[in-house]
Amino acid sequence: MRFSRVIAFLTAVTVTGAGLMPARAVDPVPHLDGETFVVVRVRPGKIDLTKAVSFLSSKKLIDQGQALAAGLAIGTVKASIDKNVDEMWIGMSTKGLDSGEPLPIIMIPKRDDEQVTSLKSMWARVPNSDLLKMEESNGMLFWGSESGIKAAKAAKGKPRPDLTEAMKSWNDNHSIQIAIIPTADQKKTLREFAPLLAARVPGLDPGEITNQLEWAGVSFDIFPPKARLFIKQADGKAATKAMNFAQKGLDLAPKMLAQQPDARDIVELVGKIVDEMKKGLKVENNGLLMEMENSQPILDLIGESAKKAQEAAKRMESMNNLKQIGLAFHNTHSAMGAFPSAAITSKDGKPLLSWRVMILPYIEEERLYKQFKLDEPWDSDHNKKLINRMPNTYKNPALKLENGKTTYVVPTGKETTFANPAKGVKLNEITDGTSNTLITMEVPASMAVTWTKPEDWDGGTAGAIEKLLAAVKDGFNVGFGDGSVRYMNKKIDPKVLKAILTPDGGETVEIP
Repeated sequence: MRFSRVIAFLTAVTVTGAGLMPARAVDPVPHLDGETFVVVRVRPGKIDLTKAVSFLSSKKLIDQGQALAAGLAIGTVKASIDKNVDEMWIGMSTKGLDSGEPLPIIMIPKRDDEQVTSLKSMWARVPNSDLLKMEESNGMLFWGSESGIKAAKAAKGKPRPDLTEAMKSWNDNHSIQIAIIPTADQKKTLREFAPLLAARVPGLDPGEITNQLEWAGVSFDIFPPKARLFIKQADGKAATKAMNFAQKGLDLAPKMLAQQPDARDIVELVGKIVDEMKKGLKVENNGLLMEMENSQPILDLIGESAKKAQEAAKRMESMNNLKQIGLAFHNTHSAMGAFPSAAITSKDGKPLLSWRVMILPYIEEERLYKQFKLDEPWDSDHNKKLINRMPNTYKNPALKLENGKTTYVVPTGKETTFANPAKGVKLNEITDGTSNTLITMEVPASMAVTWTKPEDWDGGTAGAIEKLLAAVKDGFNVGFGDGSVRYMNKKIDPKVLKAILTPDGGETVEIP
Protein backbone atom coordinates (compact mmCIF):
# COMPACT_ATOMS: atom_id res chain seq x y z
CA MET A 1 0.00 0.00 0.00
CA ARG A 2 1.46 3.32 -1.04
CA PHE A 3 1.49 6.06 1.58
CA SER A 4 0.83 8.70 -1.09
CA ARG A 5 -2.54 7.06 -1.75
CA VAL A 6 -3.36 7.34 1.92
CA ILE A 7 -2.51 11.04 1.95
CA ALA A 8 -4.63 11.67 -1.16
CA PHE A 9 -7.45 9.70 0.40
CA LEU A 10 -7.33 11.60 3.70
CA THR A 11 -7.36 14.90 1.83
CA ALA A 12 -10.46 13.85 -0.07
CA VAL A 13 -12.17 12.64 3.10
CA THR A 14 -11.42 15.85 5.00
CA VAL A 15 -12.85 17.98 2.20
CA THR A 16 -15.83 15.69 1.70
CA GLY A 17 -16.97 15.32 5.30
CA ALA A 18 -19.40 18.02 6.37
CA GLY A 19 -22.00 19.16 8.86
CA LEU A 20 -23.32 21.98 10.96
CA MET A 21 -23.67 21.08 14.61
CA PRO A 22 -22.41 23.38 17.37
CA ALA A 23 -22.45 20.73 20.11
CA ARG A 24 -20.23 17.67 19.99
CA ALA A 25 -22.33 14.82 18.57
CA VAL A 26 -20.02 11.99 19.58
CA ASP A 27 -17.21 11.47 22.04
CA PRO A 28 -14.41 9.72 20.15
CA VAL A 29 -12.29 8.89 23.20
CA PRO A 30 -13.93 5.53 24.01
CA HIS A 31 -13.00 4.28 20.54
CA LEU A 32 -9.38 5.40 20.51
CA ASP A 33 -6.51 3.37 21.88
CA GLY A 34 -3.69 4.67 24.07
CA GLU A 35 -1.39 4.98 21.06
CA THR A 36 -3.60 7.45 19.19
CA PHE A 37 -1.49 10.55 18.54
CA VAL A 38 -3.68 12.62 16.22
CA VAL A 39 -7.41 13.32 16.45
CA VAL A 40 -9.24 15.49 13.95
CA ARG A 41 -12.77 16.83 14.18
CA VAL A 42 -14.20 18.07 10.90
CA ARG A 43 -17.34 20.15 10.49
CA PRO A 44 -17.07 21.43 6.93
CA GLY A 45 -20.69 22.49 7.13
CA LYS A 46 -19.13 25.54 8.75
CA ILE A 47 -16.79 25.90 5.78
CA ASP A 48 -18.33 28.19 3.21
CA LEU A 49 -16.09 27.66 0.20
CA THR A 50 -18.34 29.88 -1.90
CA LYS A 51 -16.73 32.78 -0.03
CA ALA A 52 -13.35 31.63 -1.30
CA VAL A 53 -14.74 31.49 -4.84
CA SER A 54 -16.15 35.00 -4.48
CA PHE A 55 -12.79 36.20 -3.17
CA LEU A 56 -10.91 34.74 -6.14
CA SER A 57 -13.45 36.25 -8.49
CA SER A 58 -13.17 39.68 -6.84
CA LYS A 59 -9.40 39.54 -7.34
CA LYS A 60 -10.01 38.58 -11.00
CA LEU A 61 -8.06 35.36 -10.47
CA ILE A 62 -10.98 33.43 -11.97
CA ASP A 63 -13.60 34.74 -14.36
CA GLN A 64 -17.33 34.94 -13.67
CA GLY A 65 -18.04 31.75 -15.58
CA GLN A 66 -15.52 29.79 -13.54
CA ALA A 67 -16.87 31.31 -10.32
CA LEU A 68 -20.44 30.34 -11.21
CA ALA A 69 -19.46 26.78 -12.11
CA ALA A 70 -17.41 26.35 -8.93
CA GLY A 71 -20.18 27.82 -6.78
CA LEU A 72 -22.79 25.47 -8.24
CA ALA A 73 -20.53 22.42 -7.81
CA ILE A 74 -19.67 23.29 -4.22
CA GLY A 75 -23.29 24.02 -3.35
CA THR A 76 -24.51 20.74 -4.79
CA VAL A 77 -21.94 18.62 -2.97
CA LYS A 78 -22.32 20.51 0.29
CA ALA A 79 -26.12 20.18 0.32
CA SER A 80 -25.84 16.43 -0.15
CA ILE A 81 -23.30 16.02 2.64
CA ASP A 82 -25.01 18.37 5.10
CA LYS A 83 -28.09 16.18 4.82
CA ASN A 84 -26.21 13.12 6.07
CA VAL A 85 -23.35 14.17 8.35
CA ASP A 86 -23.25 16.36 11.43
CA GLU A 87 -19.59 15.91 12.22
CA MET A 88 -16.75 13.51 11.56
CA TRP A 89 -13.86 12.36 13.71
CA ILE A 90 -10.58 10.97 12.42
CA GLY A 91 -8.01 9.26 14.62
CA MET A 92 -4.49 8.03 13.83
CA SER A 93 -2.69 5.48 16.01
CA THR A 94 0.93 4.35 15.99
CA LYS A 95 -0.38 0.78 16.05
CA GLY A 96 -1.52 1.25 12.48
CA LEU A 97 1.85 2.65 11.47
CA ASP A 98 3.71 -0.19 13.16
CA SER A 99 1.48 -2.83 11.55
CA GLY A 100 2.04 -1.47 8.05
CA GLU A 101 -1.54 -0.15 7.79
CA PRO A 102 -1.17 3.63 8.14
CA LEU A 103 -4.94 4.11 7.97
CA PRO A 104 -7.15 6.31 10.13
CA ILE A 105 -10.25 5.31 12.01
CA ILE A 106 -13.17 7.50 10.97
CA MET A 107 -16.31 7.85 13.06
CA ILE A 108 -19.68 9.37 12.20
CA PRO A 109 -22.76 9.05 14.44
CA LYS A 110 -25.54 7.08 12.78
CA ARG A 111 -28.95 8.67 12.28
CA ASP A 112 -30.98 6.18 10.28
CA ASP A 113 -30.80 3.63 7.48
CA GLU A 114 -31.41 6.25 4.80
CA GLN A 115 -28.34 8.11 5.97
CA VAL A 116 -26.25 4.93 5.83
CA THR A 117 -27.38 4.19 2.27
CA SER A 118 -26.57 7.74 1.16
CA LEU A 119 -23.15 7.67 2.80
CA LYS A 120 -22.28 4.36 1.17
CA SER A 121 -23.20 5.81 -2.21
CA MET A 122 -21.16 8.96 -1.56
CA TRP A 123 -18.27 6.90 -0.20
CA ALA A 124 -18.01 4.93 -3.41
CA ARG A 125 -17.21 8.17 -5.24
CA VAL A 126 -14.35 9.16 -2.91
CA PRO A 127 -10.91 8.56 -4.53
CA ASN A 128 -9.26 5.39 -3.17
CA SER A 129 -12.33 4.58 -1.08
CA ASP A 130 -11.39 0.91 -1.35
CA LEU A 131 -8.63 1.55 1.19
CA LEU A 132 -11.11 1.59 4.08
CA LYS A 133 -13.99 -0.69 5.03
CA MET A 134 -17.26 0.51 6.55
CA GLU A 135 -19.13 -1.02 9.49
CA GLU A 136 -21.95 -0.07 11.87
CA SER A 137 -21.90 -0.65 15.61
CA ASN A 138 -23.89 0.76 18.54
CA GLY A 139 -25.14 3.84 16.73
CA MET A 140 -21.78 4.59 15.16
CA LEU A 141 -20.47 4.31 11.61
CA PHE A 142 -16.83 3.29 11.38
CA TRP A 143 -14.40 3.47 8.45
CA GLY A 144 -10.94 1.94 8.66
CA SER A 145 -8.94 -1.24 8.21
CA GLU A 146 -10.47 -4.46 9.52
CA SER A 147 -8.10 -4.49 12.47
CA GLY A 148 -8.66 -0.79 13.15
CA ILE A 149 -12.46 -1.12 13.20
CA LYS A 150 -12.24 -4.21 15.38
CA ALA A 151 -10.05 -2.37 17.89
CA ALA A 152 -12.33 0.71 17.89
CA LYS A 153 -15.45 -1.41 18.50
CA ALA A 154 -13.74 -3.35 21.30
CA ALA A 155 -12.18 -0.32 23.00
CA LYS A 156 -12.94 -0.05 26.70
CA GLY A 157 -12.94 3.70 26.81
CA LYS A 158 -9.90 4.24 28.99
CA PRO A 159 -9.52 7.86 30.10
CA ARG A 160 -7.18 10.03 28.01
CA PRO A 161 -6.63 13.17 30.10
CA ASP A 162 -4.07 14.52 27.60
CA LEU A 163 -6.47 14.10 24.68
CA THR A 164 -9.35 15.57 26.65
CA GLU A 165 -7.28 18.64 27.58
CA ALA A 166 -6.08 19.10 24.01
CA MET A 167 -9.69 19.03 22.78
CA LYS A 168 -10.67 21.62 25.38
CA SER A 169 -8.02 24.01 23.98
CA TRP A 170 -9.88 24.29 20.67
CA ASN A 171 -11.98 27.24 19.61
CA ASP A 172 -15.26 25.36 19.25
CA ASN A 173 -16.51 27.79 16.62
CA HIS A 174 -13.80 26.74 14.17
CA SER A 175 -14.68 24.20 11.51
CA ILE A 176 -11.57 22.05 11.73
CA GLN A 177 -9.99 21.02 15.03
CA ILE A 178 -6.88 18.92 15.57
CA ALA A 179 -5.32 17.43 18.69
CA ILE A 180 -1.73 16.20 18.54
CA ILE A 181 -0.60 14.05 21.45
CA PRO A 182 2.91 12.74 20.73
CA THR A 183 3.77 9.33 22.17
CA ALA A 184 6.84 8.91 24.35
CA ASP A 185 8.83 7.66 21.36
CA GLN A 186 7.69 10.56 19.20
CA LYS A 187 8.67 13.06 21.90
CA LYS A 188 12.08 11.43 22.12
CA THR A 189 12.53 11.72 18.34
CA LEU A 190 11.60 15.42 18.48
CA ARG A 191 14.15 16.07 21.21
CA GLU A 192 16.88 14.25 19.26
CA PHE A 193 16.04 16.04 16.03
CA ALA A 194 15.99 19.53 17.55
CA PRO A 195 19.81 20.02 17.64
CA LEU A 196 20.05 19.20 13.93
CA LEU A 197 17.56 21.95 13.12
CA ALA A 198 19.32 24.36 15.46
CA ALA A 199 22.54 23.89 13.50
CA ARG A 200 20.80 24.84 10.25
CA VAL A 201 19.09 27.97 11.56
CA PRO A 202 21.49 30.06 13.68
CA GLY A 203 19.84 31.79 16.59
CA LEU A 204 16.87 29.42 16.69
CA ASP A 205 16.81 26.48 19.14
CA PRO A 206 13.82 24.15 18.50
CA GLY A 207 14.65 22.44 21.78
CA GLU A 208 12.99 25.37 23.54
CA ILE A 209 9.65 24.11 22.26
CA THR A 210 10.24 20.36 21.87
CA ASN A 211 12.14 19.36 25.01
CA GLN A 212 9.15 19.62 27.36
CA LEU A 213 6.30 19.42 24.87
CA GLU A 214 3.24 17.56 26.12
CA TRP A 215 0.58 18.07 23.46
CA ALA A 216 -0.84 20.62 21.00
CA GLY A 217 -4.32 21.67 20.03
CA VAL A 218 -5.08 23.63 16.89
CA SER A 219 -8.37 24.78 15.42
CA PHE A 220 -8.97 26.87 12.33
CA ASP A 221 -11.31 27.99 9.61
CA ILE A 222 -10.23 27.61 6.00
CA PHE A 223 -11.93 30.72 4.66
CA PRO A 224 -11.72 33.37 5.78
CA PRO A 225 -8.62 31.98 7.52
CA LYS A 226 -8.64 32.14 11.31
CA ALA A 227 -6.69 29.99 13.75
CA ARG A 228 -5.95 29.16 17.38
CA LEU A 229 -2.90 27.13 18.43
CA PHE A 230 -2.10 25.99 21.97
CA ILE A 231 1.11 24.08 22.71
CA LYS A 232 1.11 22.58 26.21
CA GLN A 233 4.46 22.54 28.00
CA ALA A 234 5.51 20.83 31.22
CA ASP A 235 5.41 24.04 33.29
CA GLY A 236 5.46 27.82 33.11
CA LYS A 237 9.22 28.01 32.67
CA ALA A 238 9.07 25.68 29.67
CA ALA A 239 6.17 27.71 28.27
CA THR A 240 8.26 30.89 28.49
CA LYS A 241 11.06 29.19 26.54
CA ALA A 242 8.54 28.11 23.92
CA MET A 243 7.38 31.72 23.71
CA ASN A 244 10.98 32.80 23.13
CA PHE A 245 11.34 30.26 20.32
CA ALA A 246 8.10 31.39 18.66
CA GLN A 247 9.04 35.07 18.77
CA LYS A 248 12.48 34.43 17.28
CA GLY A 249 11.04 32.15 14.63
CA LEU A 250 8.44 34.71 13.59
CA ASP A 251 11.07 37.44 13.41
CA LEU A 252 13.33 35.24 11.27
CA ALA A 253 10.65 34.23 8.76
CA PRO A 254 10.55 37.46 6.69
CA LYS A 255 14.37 37.74 6.80
CA MET A 256 14.84 34.22 5.47
CA LEU A 257 12.18 34.80 2.82
CA ALA A 258 13.98 37.94 1.68
CA GLN A 259 16.96 35.77 0.75
CA GLN A 260 14.86 33.95 -1.87
CA PRO A 261 14.84 35.96 -5.13
CA ASP A 262 11.41 34.69 -6.21
CA ALA A 263 9.82 35.57 -2.88
CA ARG A 264 11.19 39.02 -2.15
CA ASP A 265 8.10 40.81 -3.38
CA ILE A 266 5.89 39.11 -0.77
CA VAL A 267 8.19 39.76 2.19
CA GLU A 268 6.16 42.80 3.24
CA LEU A 269 2.91 40.81 3.14
CA VAL A 270 4.44 37.99 5.19
CA GLY A 271 5.72 40.60 7.64
CA LYS A 272 2.16 41.81 8.23
CA ILE A 273 1.02 38.25 8.94
CA VAL A 274 3.90 37.85 11.37
CA ASP A 275 2.85 41.06 13.13
CA GLU A 276 -0.69 39.73 13.56
CA MET A 277 0.59 36.41 14.87
CA LYS A 278 2.83 38.15 17.38
CA LYS A 279 -0.14 40.18 18.63
CA GLY A 280 -1.94 36.95 19.52
CA LEU A 281 1.10 35.27 21.09
CA LYS A 282 1.26 34.75 24.86
CA VAL A 283 1.97 32.31 27.68
CA GLU A 284 -1.17 30.90 29.26
CA ASN A 285 -1.90 27.89 31.52
CA ASN A 286 1.63 26.47 31.21
CA GLY A 287 1.47 26.61 27.44
CA LEU A 288 2.08 28.77 24.39
CA LEU A 289 -1.04 30.28 22.90
CA MET A 290 -1.22 31.83 19.46
CA GLU A 291 -4.47 33.23 18.08
CA MET A 292 -5.10 34.95 14.77
CA GLU A 293 -8.57 36.28 14.04
CA ASN A 294 -7.71 39.10 11.63
CA SER A 295 -7.77 37.40 8.23
CA GLN A 296 -6.91 40.37 6.05
CA PRO A 297 -3.08 39.95 5.98
CA ILE A 298 -3.50 36.30 5.01
CA LEU A 299 -6.10 37.19 2.38
CA ASP A 300 -3.70 39.73 0.93
CA LEU A 301 -0.98 37.08 0.72
CA ILE A 302 -3.36 34.52 -0.77
CA GLY A 303 -4.42 37.01 -3.40
CA GLU A 304 -0.87 37.97 -4.29
CA SER A 305 0.36 34.36 -4.26
CA ALA A 306 -2.54 33.22 -6.44
CA LYS A 307 -1.84 36.05 -8.84
CA LYS A 308 1.81 35.07 -9.06
CA ALA A 309 0.91 31.42 -9.53
CA GLN A 310 -1.43 32.44 -12.32
CA GLU A 311 1.28 34.58 -13.91
CA ALA A 312 3.78 31.72 -13.62
CA ALA A 313 1.34 29.33 -15.28
CA LYS A 314 0.78 31.76 -18.14
CA ARG A 315 4.53 32.28 -18.45
CA MET A 316 4.99 28.52 -18.76
CA GLU A 317 2.24 28.36 -21.37
CA SER A 318 3.96 31.12 -23.31
CA MET A 319 7.25 29.24 -23.05
CA ASN A 320 5.53 26.18 -24.49
CA ASN A 321 4.28 28.29 -27.41
CA LEU A 322 7.85 29.39 -28.12
CA LYS A 323 9.03 25.80 -27.85
CA GLN A 324 6.46 24.79 -30.47
CA ILE A 325 7.65 27.61 -32.68
CA GLY A 326 11.28 26.58 -32.15
CA LEU A 327 10.44 22.99 -33.08
CA ALA A 328 8.71 24.26 -36.22
CA PHE A 329 11.87 26.21 -37.10
CA HIS A 330 13.94 23.03 -36.86
CA ASN A 331 11.42 21.03 -38.86
CA THR A 332 11.55 23.75 -41.50
CA HIS A 333 15.33 23.48 -41.50
CA SER A 334 15.09 19.71 -41.99
CA ALA A 335 12.71 20.15 -44.92
CA MET A 336 14.28 23.17 -46.61
CA GLY A 337 17.88 23.24 -45.39
CA ALA A 338 17.50 26.49 -43.42
CA PHE A 339 15.39 28.21 -40.79
CA PRO A 340 12.44 30.12 -42.24
CA SER A 341 13.21 33.60 -43.49
CA ALA A 342 11.64 36.48 -41.64
CA ALA A 343 9.24 37.04 -44.53
CA ILE A 344 7.74 35.44 -47.59
CA THR A 345 8.75 37.80 -50.36
CA SER A 346 7.69 38.56 -53.92
CA LYS A 347 9.97 37.91 -56.90
CA ASP A 348 11.36 41.42 -56.57
CA GLY A 349 12.09 40.95 -52.85
CA LYS A 350 9.11 42.82 -51.42
CA PRO A 351 7.94 41.31 -48.06
CA LEU A 352 4.43 39.86 -48.39
CA LEU A 353 3.72 37.58 -45.44
CA SER A 354 5.33 36.76 -42.10
CA TRP A 355 7.41 33.71 -41.17
CA ARG A 356 4.47 32.88 -38.91
CA VAL A 357 2.52 31.99 -42.05
CA MET A 358 5.46 30.06 -43.49
CA ILE A 359 5.71 27.62 -40.54
CA LEU A 360 1.96 26.90 -40.30
CA PRO A 361 2.37 23.36 -41.71
CA TYR A 362 4.81 22.62 -38.87
CA ILE A 363 2.43 23.67 -36.08
CA GLU A 364 -0.39 21.45 -37.36
CA GLU A 365 -2.04 24.25 -39.34
CA GLU A 366 -1.45 23.06 -42.90
CA ARG A 367 -5.11 23.50 -43.82
CA LEU A 368 -4.92 27.18 -42.85
CA TYR A 369 -1.61 27.54 -44.69
CA LYS A 370 -3.16 26.32 -47.93
CA GLN A 371 -5.81 29.04 -47.76
CA PHE A 372 -3.24 31.83 -48.07
CA LYS A 373 -2.28 33.29 -51.40
CA LEU A 374 1.48 33.38 -50.93
CA ASP A 375 2.02 35.72 -53.86
CA GLU A 376 -0.18 38.40 -52.32
CA PRO A 377 0.58 40.73 -49.37
CA TRP A 378 -0.79 40.11 -45.92
CA ASP A 379 -3.44 42.81 -46.31
CA SER A 380 -4.74 41.83 -49.74
CA ASP A 381 -8.49 41.42 -49.99
CA HIS A 382 -8.07 37.65 -49.76
CA ASN A 383 -5.35 37.29 -47.13
CA LYS A 384 -6.69 39.84 -44.68
CA LYS A 385 -9.79 37.66 -44.21
CA LEU A 386 -7.54 35.11 -42.52
CA ILE A 387 -6.12 37.47 -39.89
CA ASN A 388 -8.78 36.60 -37.30
CA ARG A 389 -7.97 32.90 -37.65
CA MET A 390 -4.67 33.20 -35.81
CA PRO A 391 -3.58 29.83 -34.30
CA ASN A 392 -3.51 29.46 -30.53
CA THR A 393 0.25 28.91 -30.73
CA TYR A 394 0.64 32.60 -31.51
CA LYS A 395 -1.62 33.79 -28.67
CA ASN A 396 0.23 35.01 -25.60
CA PRO A 397 -1.89 33.76 -22.64
CA ALA A 398 -0.63 36.53 -20.37
CA LEU A 399 -1.99 39.32 -22.57
CA LYS A 400 -5.36 40.48 -23.83
CA LEU A 401 -4.76 41.68 -27.37
CA GLU A 402 -6.83 42.65 -30.35
CA ASN A 403 -7.84 39.67 -32.50
CA GLY A 404 -5.07 38.73 -34.88
CA LYS A 405 -2.31 40.36 -32.82
CA THR A 406 0.70 38.46 -31.48
CA THR A 407 3.77 39.26 -29.42
CA TYR A 408 5.89 36.39 -30.77
CA VAL A 409 8.51 37.84 -33.11
CA VAL A 410 12.01 37.27 -34.43
CA PRO A 411 14.83 39.81 -34.07
CA THR A 412 15.55 41.63 -37.31
CA GLY A 413 17.93 44.41 -38.22
CA LYS A 414 21.68 44.82 -38.47
CA GLU A 415 23.80 41.97 -37.06
CA THR A 416 20.80 39.89 -35.94
CA THR A 417 19.96 36.35 -37.01
CA PHE A 418 17.35 37.68 -39.43
CA ALA A 419 19.31 40.65 -40.73
CA ASN A 420 18.33 39.60 -44.25
CA PRO A 421 14.54 39.12 -44.04
CA ALA A 422 14.40 37.25 -47.34
CA LYS A 423 17.03 34.64 -46.43
CA GLY A 424 16.73 31.77 -44.00
CA VAL A 425 19.75 31.13 -41.78
CA LYS A 426 21.44 27.72 -41.79
CA LEU A 427 22.57 26.06 -38.57
CA ASN A 428 26.20 26.04 -39.67
CA GLU A 429 26.02 29.82 -40.09
CA ILE A 430 25.28 30.26 -36.37
CA THR A 431 28.92 30.13 -35.35
CA ASP A 432 28.29 31.59 -31.89
CA GLY A 433 26.43 28.37 -31.09
CA THR A 434 22.71 27.70 -31.28
CA SER A 435 22.41 27.65 -27.47
CA ASN A 436 23.86 31.18 -27.36
CA THR A 437 21.87 32.73 -30.19
CA LEU A 438 18.40 34.22 -29.81
CA ILE A 439 16.00 33.12 -32.56
CA THR A 440 12.51 34.01 -31.29
CA MET A 441 11.14 36.13 -28.48
CA GLU A 442 8.06 37.66 -26.95
CA VAL A 443 7.67 41.43 -26.80
CA PRO A 444 5.39 43.65 -24.68
CA ALA A 445 1.77 44.27 -25.69
CA SER A 446 2.74 47.75 -26.89
CA MET A 447 4.91 46.10 -29.54
CA ALA A 448 2.36 43.50 -30.70
CA VAL A 449 2.06 42.95 -34.46
CA THR A 450 -0.51 41.45 -36.81
CA TRP A 451 0.50 37.82 -37.05
CA THR A 452 0.41 37.59 -40.84
CA LYS A 453 2.21 40.88 -41.38
CA PRO A 454 5.97 40.69 -42.14
CA GLU A 455 6.75 42.81 -39.11
CA ASP A 456 8.96 41.93 -36.13
CA TRP A 457 11.27 43.58 -33.61
CA ASP A 458 14.10 45.57 -35.12
CA GLY A 459 16.93 44.93 -32.68
CA GLY A 460 19.60 46.44 -34.87
CA THR A 461 18.70 50.09 -34.41
CA ALA A 462 20.28 52.35 -31.81
CA GLY A 463 18.48 52.21 -28.46
CA ALA A 464 16.22 49.30 -29.48
CA ILE A 465 17.38 47.04 -26.65
CA GLU A 466 17.00 49.74 -24.02
CA LYS A 467 13.49 50.56 -25.25
CA LEU A 468 12.53 46.89 -25.11
CA LEU A 469 13.78 46.43 -21.55
CA ALA A 470 12.05 49.61 -20.46
CA ALA A 471 8.73 48.39 -21.89
CA VAL A 472 8.62 44.91 -20.35
CA LYS A 473 7.16 44.55 -16.86
CA ASP A 474 9.45 42.00 -15.22
CA GLY A 475 11.01 40.05 -18.05
CA PHE A 476 10.26 38.09 -21.21
CA ASN A 477 10.69 34.64 -22.75
CA VAL A 478 13.16 34.04 -25.54
CA GLY A 479 13.78 31.05 -27.79
CA PHE A 480 17.28 29.96 -28.75
CA GLY A 481 18.59 28.28 -31.85
CA ASP A 482 18.84 24.90 -30.13
CA GLY A 483 15.11 24.94 -29.41
CA SER A 484 15.42 25.83 -25.73
CA VAL A 485 13.38 28.63 -24.16
CA ARG A 486 14.51 30.78 -21.25
CA TYR A 487 13.08 33.60 -19.19
CA MET A 488 15.09 36.82 -19.32
CA ASN A 489 14.78 39.25 -16.43
CA LYS A 490 14.44 42.86 -17.55
CA LYS A 491 17.56 43.61 -15.50
CA ILE A 492 19.70 41.65 -17.95
CA ASP A 493 22.79 43.55 -19.08
CA PRO A 494 21.94 45.13 -22.48
CA LYS A 495 25.40 44.10 -23.68
CA VAL A 496 24.59 40.46 -23.00
CA LEU A 497 21.29 40.75 -24.84
CA LYS A 498 23.01 42.39 -27.79
CA ALA A 499 25.59 39.60 -27.87
CA ILE A 500 22.99 36.80 -28.06
CA LEU A 501 21.20 38.60 -30.90
CA THR A 502 24.16 38.01 -33.21
CA PRO A 503 24.62 34.55 -34.78
CA ASP A 504 28.28 35.06 -35.61
CA GLY A 505 29.60 37.92 -33.47
CA GLY A 506 32.24 35.81 -31.73
CA GLU A 507 31.27 37.09 -28.28
CA THR A 508 31.80 35.06 -25.15
CA VAL A 509 28.85 35.61 -22.81
CA GLU A 510 27.33 34.02 -19.75
CA ILE A 511 23.57 33.96 -20.15
CA PRO A 512 21.74 34.44 -16.82
